[in-house]
Amino acid sequence: RFPGQEAAHLLPSILKIGVTLKEEEFREKVAPLVVKLFASPDRAVRFRLLTSLGDMIEFLDDAMLNDKIFPECVNGFTDSNAPIREATVKSMIFFVSRLKPKIVEGRVL
Repeated sequence: RFPGQEAAHLLPSILKIGVTLKEEEFREKVAPLVVKLFASPDRAVRFRLLTSLGDMIEFLDDAMLNDKIFPECVNGFTDSNAPIREATVKSMIFFVSRLKPKIVEGRVL
């Protein structure tokens, strides 16, 4: 468990190492941390996750994206911080093709 600022600084390194792991290892060791950190209220952590999504999305399974990560991510649309809102909008490129059609129609469009 990482406090906010430390997690924001360590996250790029963790993800850089994580994407070199085999898919099963990433899902076992890194994905649970990613899910936990997406629920974090710390803006620096959420910003790092949103801007790193393209590097790790292929390692995250659809159920995890639909049920755990995306619901936390959409909170960024209403964040008072403009860079978080912008990063949230940009992250949709990576999410849309992996989300259930019902979620896309109800929460994205």
